[in-house]
Amino acid sequence: MRWLALSVALLASVGAVSQESAVAFGGRVEAVVTDRRWQPRTLDELGAEQATVLFFTTSDCPLVQRYLPRIGKMAATMAARGVVVVAVDVGFGDSLVDAAGEIVIKAPACTFVKDYDGSLARACGVDRTACAVVLDAEPRLVYRGRVDDQFGYAGA
Repeated sequence: MRWLALSVALLASVGAVSQESAVAFGGRVEAVVTDRRWQPRTLDELGAEQATVLFFTTSDCPLVQRYLPRIGKMAATMAARGVVVVAVDVGFGDSLVDAAGEIVIKAPACTFVKDYDGSLARACGVDRTACAVVLDAEPRLVYRGRVDDQFGYAGA
């Protein structure tokens, strides 16, 4: 029952995602997010030469907490290849300062942004946290799904 309540709260924080609002695979993703300095940024401004990996987070998701150190290591490794790894906080109750601080501690190599209105999550078709999205250099949607198969969405 606890997981059901958590799932409902999570979906409410990300916003309902309909197939019509999500960009199709191969489509260009456009959204404005807020960086840790409170500045609006487009995806093009995040500096990816080859690709952008988006990892959707909230501060209260246990699965996100398990993955953040690994995502941080991936960000450090992939930077040399022109890939930017972005932790995207979509938590309605997460303050920008607290969420950015968590990323600095657990995944310091990641770029951090806050998706206040859920427009990036909707554009990418993301309906839960701990979801990874890969965009090519254009930025076009090329992958959406789990980081790997180590942890299920139920946290097991």
